[in-house]
Amino acid sequence: MEIRISVDDGSVEDLKVLEYLKKYNLCDKTTFYIALNNSQIKIMNDNDIFECSKYVDIGGHNYDHITTNLLDDCDQLWQMIKGKKYLECVAKREIKKYAPTRGWHNPRMIENAKKVGFTEFRTMKQGQIEKTDDFVQNITVHFHPSHIDKFDNLFTEAKNKENGYCHLTCHGWEIEKFKMWDKFEKILKKLCE
Repeated sequence: MEIRISVDDGSVEDLKVLEYLKKYNLCDKTTFYIALNNSQIKIMNDNDIFECSKYVDIGGHNYDHITTNLLDDCDQLWQMIKGKKYLECVAKREIKKYAPTRGWHNPRMIENAKKVGFTEFRTMKQGQIEKTDDFVQNITVHFHPSHIDKFDNLFTEAKNKENGYCHLTCHGWEIEKFKMWDKFEKILKKLCE
């Protein structure tokens, strides 16, 4: 079964997420999708992002943490390109994956992400338990109080599939906000079994 983990937004709490990922040897299965300008949370600084890039993959999440699905093509492309180029300078590597803010997207965004040079487009559509080779990748479950109870059943179903796939998405700031670090660690233990 393929295991994938995404950590969205680039908050300073993602540094704590990284420590858990290291503890359970899950860094090579993880992408941090980072928006560089977000007034709602404290974002990692450039040095933090560079340090994270030594352990996990880094993905684009727009430059500004805004929903771009209603923007025109020019503004969508600007958000993608500016975020991608900035992260490439900081992480000192090519940024290939993209996840739109809040997962909200439309067909134009998918095409624009291809134009920018992304090789994968991750959504927030939940329930995927089989691996596909598609450009658009959905998740299995979002680690959030309103969704995480679905994890055990979906994980079991994925394990029983020939091409099983389990993609957990989280936000470090949400784990902190809802005081769910213990539950997060239990799920990581299960993922590394």
